[in-house]
Amino acid sequence: MSKLKQALAPDEALAYRRRIDTRLLGRLWEFVRPYQRIVGFTVLLSLAANALRVLQPLVGMYIIDHQISEGDVNGLILMVLLFIGLLLLASACDVAFTWFISWVGQRAMDTMRRRLIRHIFAQDTVFFDRNPVGRLITRLTSDVETLNELFASGLVAVMGELLIIIGVIALMLTQSAKLTGVVLLSAPFILAVAIFFRRHSRKWYLETRRALATMNAYLQENVAGMRTVQAFNRQRRNHRQFASLNNEYRVANLHTILAFALFFPAMSFISSMAVAAVIWVGGRDMIAGRGAAAGLSFGQLFFFVQCVHMLFAPVRSLSEKYNLLQAAMASSERIFKLFDQRPTIDAPREPAPIRPLTDAIRFEDVRFAYVPDEPVLKGISFEIRRGQSVAVVGATGAGKTTLINLLTRFYDVTSGRITYDGVDLRRFDPRALRRQFAVVLQEVFLFSGTIADNLRLANPELTEEEMWEVLRQVRAEDFVASLAGGLHAEVSERGGTFSTGQKQLLAFARALASDPQLLILDEATANIDTETEQRIQEAIGTVLAGRTALVIAHRLSTIQRADRILVMHHGQIHEAGTHAELLAIDGLYRRLYELQYRHEAVADGGDPAAPAAAEQLTNESQAL
Repeated sequence: MSKLKQALAPDEALAYRRRIDTRLLGRLWEFVRPYQRIVGFTVLLSLAANALRVLQPLVGMYIIDHQISEGDVNGLILMVLLFIGLLLLASACDVAFTWFISWVGQRAMDTMRRRLIRHIFAQDTVFFDRNPVGRLITRLTSDVETLNELFASGLVAVMGELLIIIGVIALMLTQSAKLTGVVLLSAPFILAVAIFFRRHSRKWYLETRRALATMNAYLQENVAGMRTVQAFNRQRRNHRQFASLNNEYRVANLHTILAFALFFPAMSFISSMAVAAVIWVGGRDMIAGRGAAAGLSFGQLFFFVQCVHMLFAPVRSLSEKYNLLQAAMASSERIFKLFDQRPTIDAPREPAPIRPLTDAIRFEDVRFAYVPDEPVLKGISFEIRRGQSVAVVGATGAGKTTLINLLTRFYDVTSGRITYDGVDLRRFDPRALRRQFAVVLQEVFLFSGTIADNLRLANPELTEEEMWEVLRQVRAEDFVASLAGGLHAEVSERGGTFSTGQKQLLAFARALASDPQLLILDEATANIDTETEQRIQEAIGTVLAGRTALVIAHRLSTIQRADRILVMHHGQIHEAGTHAELLAIDGLYRRLYELQYRHEAVADGGDPAAPAAAEQLTNESQAL
């Protein structure tokens, strides 16, 4: 295996080996089928344009052998006008062909993009775990655009060029089999050059794509992590690394340019040699008097010279289009591979109707593993009764967030079951189930647009008065009011202009805006300052009233008023009870509680013995 193949990603290596696949062409045709009449019309336009081109050497031959030879000026004017008319008609057919085939390509690719994004939206979390964001964006943009090029300048155009080759050879045979044979003697040389170009241009084309992908990935990583780059003074070193990658891309481009620089002059040389051979053989026969006996005229000699040029133009074009066809096959393979992926979590054929919670949500001996034989949850059983708030605490990796993933059916349990009013969650449509929940995550994602757009995410009909009321409940009213534009203030990508606390306040307001009956707070106050936490603490009592809630937090102060607290350790429930009950039993929860408050005492300049005590408590909690 070549070094290039080893360097390429699996999808790119696939492109290296890909041949024209009729099965893939058949699947592509499904997107073009609604426009098959227009495609048929473009085929006729292509045939007409190329037929008109093939007629042009015949008209030129007739002008030379008749109007010019006979001195017929009036006839010459008429034939020149006819020649110009053929050119204009061919050009008009070309314009119409380009417009209609491009229209079909754009419509087909628009349909493909919409189906592809709908398919991606329908996937489950496992799909996004396996498919990086960059790969999905490439499928929706670069790969689809490659297929558009295939429609715009590929298959139908290839048919037209093949028609020119067949038509020119047929016309040459009607005039002189001997000179036709002379022209066709160049075919082995054309084939050799085309094979050389195809092999090397494909290799260098893929090398260019690999170098570009590597450079783009490096740029994306550095731009996204620019603060870290500047904090560690990595600018010069990273610039040198980029310069190296940029140089690889430049060299790869030069290799591709070299392939074209060799191909076109080689084809022009062979074409010129074919013309020279035609003039030599035809001219020698005419001088020797054999041309007249064979019926060869000056017009026919001109005709063959023109035919050589017409024959070589589509040959060059077909050699170039081979790479396009091959790239399109690789792109279609990747796109349809994506289409063929089915979600592991989907709605049952006859989903159970879901209604507002009346009893409880129960975890019954739930076991789960993201990776086989590496369990994350080990026999979890508990219930969240209607109107009850249940909090979950534990060290990182204890399985807290996994509970949310299973409750919202981003994943399904490995064994056991989770019930909603006694009905297994797997009997519900996941989309209907998720509409019952509002979630506030630690890592808040705000969409570009306005604050109002983000608050209306789950409820597009929300009025401005209702939005201000929600903001007032989470104590974010003054913060939003201070912004230029208020509710209509612009939100940058991922909310980059807001602090972590401000983003979490907006996320909390967004969750409440949907008026959920079930609320999930996933470490919602883990990364905010004390003032913002106090604001949320003031709102939590009001917000949770009448709602069923699952709260996951590291800050134990957030959950002291929870109806029930579960302490998780190594995928199991280690302790359960209220805040007071758990402190009384002197177990892991109490040790975590003391550990947290001693750390806060150190941060506030308190007990100097606290670090040693904290280390001791940490060791004890790990031992448990």
